Amino acid sequence: MCSSIADPEECVDLFRVSTHHSPVFVSERSKLHLIVTKDELSGLTVTLGYASRSTHFDEFAPEAQKVIDTVEWGGS
Repeated sequence: MCSSIADPEECVDLFRVSTHHSPVFVSERSKLHLIVTKDELSGLTVTLGYASRSTHFDEFAPEAQKVIDTVEWGGS
């Protein structure tokens, strides 16, 4: 799907979201932090994270991480 928005060498498809068919991707102008884990009871894969342009990531990341840190996992 990257080819629809950028040259293939500038973008990487990472995975598709199960709730719709849009891929999650990152371009060379972006920076991304992903957490991928598997729910041991259901076997489902859970992915969460944040991304922004590389030029703003270091400023953006601490605030985004605060939101990630509020996630409560069931049974924990």
